[in-house]
Amino acid sequence: MPFVDRQYAAARAAFLAAAREYGMFDRARGVLVGYSGGADSTLLLRLMRDYCAEHGIYIAAVHVNHRIRGGEAERDAEHCGRTCDTLGVDFRLVTADIPAMARESGRGLEEEARNFRYETFERLLSEDDRLNIAATAHNADDNAETLLFNIARGAGVDGLSGIPPVRAMGQYRVVRPLIYLSKKDIISACGSIGAEYVTDSTNADTAYTRNYIRHTLVPAFGKLNPSFTDAVQRLTSAARKDAEYLTSLAEGLTRECEVSADRVTIQAVKLAGAPSPVASRAVMRMFSLVSETALSAKQIDAVMRLSASEDEIRVSLPDRMSAGIVKRGGTRYLVIGRATGDDADAKIPEISLKPGLNELIPGKSVIYMYAESPEIGEIEKYTGRLKNIYKSSIRTELNSDKIKHILFVRSRADGDSWVYGGMTRKLKKLCNDRGLGKTERDSLPVVCDDDGILWVPGFGTADRAACPKTGENASGKITLCYYFN
Repeated sequence: MPFVDRQYAAARAAFLAAAREYGMFDRARGVLVGYSGGADSTLLLRLMRDYCAEHGIYIAAVHVNHRIRGGEAERDAEHCGRTCDTLGVDFRLVTADIPAMARESGRGLEEEARNFRYETFERLLSEDDRLNIAATAHNADDNAETLLFNIARGAGVDGLSGIPPVRAMGQYRVVRPLIYLSKKDIISACGSIGAEYVTDSTNADTAYTRNYIRHTLVPAFGKLNPSFTDAVQRLTSAARKDAEYLTSLAEGLTRECEVSADRVTIQAVKLAGAPSPVASRAVMRMFSLVSETALSAKQIDAVMRLSASEDEIRVSLPDRMSAGIVKRGGTRYLVIGRATGDDADAKIPEISLKPGLNELIPGKSVIYMYAESPEIGEIEKYTGRLKNIYKSSIRTELNSDKIKHILFVRSRADGDSWVYGGMTRKLKKLCNDRGLGKTERDSLPVVCDDDGILWVPGFGTADRAACPKTGENASGKITLCYYFN
């Protein structure tokens, strides 16, 4: 083989090794390639075209124009269409206004774009019987970036597993055949065969979290260990095997559940007696049987504590769900299901606040959070629909420079106090002065950071987090809007 083709041959060998190890194309009818036009997806498209031709598999490509980069995005879409036409690959172009969708949902651009891409993959697979697999161009560098991102967020074993080479997507699957290849190897392989690709100008913008990790953190770790991405591959592979084993144990536990259309039930002692890594996965699995929403780590912990509790109390969960303990003939059962009128006294679980909508008590209260404080008109635009659902609302602004670590919300606790208006206030006394009953007190959200209480709706905002006066500097504000019935 000529020297110019050696890099491509090495890339093809890594592609085939990943495909064999993980059975990526077992029972493949057709593969839909996610094609951005960049170097990674360009190499993937070439390798997939050759592989599919050799094995009699149908191939198509899809390009998603997110409408984030104006004329550059149009250029990329045209390039992808021309390349697919040259290679004889069926081409699908999908366009979406991701910035508008992100404003509506409260999610960041990166998260919104990713969600839309995978929704597009699944929709296109469902619309074409020739297709049953989606292939994306995630590589070894992406795996390292994902690991570092997950560690920064406080990941467990699942997060240490990095990017799964294969994952389920409904009745279909997503495969990552370039997972063994570094970015450097990919660019070399493209150059060796003269494959043209486009460069996304936003890839250099370190304001995006992924780019900051790519351009700052990964090179720093590379100085400590020149084989950093290889080391990450070993770590994520080992963690993935551990996670798969723990998940198999959790699935055995959940097979003992009683499952109906809107609730899932298990003997509390079985969940409470399971090792924590198994019990937490069982809780996630149980919740997935009645909701498509994911639970946070704090919500999972709240349900696990509930399983060991002797009290017949309830914990509010996302998607209008709740968890509670009930007794039947002396046996305690943990029930996760749709919240009803019987759940009116459900307490607020400890929830990390994120930009956008945060449900507190299903059907009763939410907090809408803006990472940067918009104008009043924008608030009305984003949350106007909430005023049709909830009777009342309260709003505050916090100085983001003064917040320690992350914002979270919880229910009231003994001894709650904070300083506002230059005085230390006790929540219990404030509630007594207002004549609030137990149910009203339990439903009050207490917004905190690592240093304590910042705000309780209806009362004051902590002096330490108050927005600066005119003329003082602050890099940003956080706006919280509390809606309740």
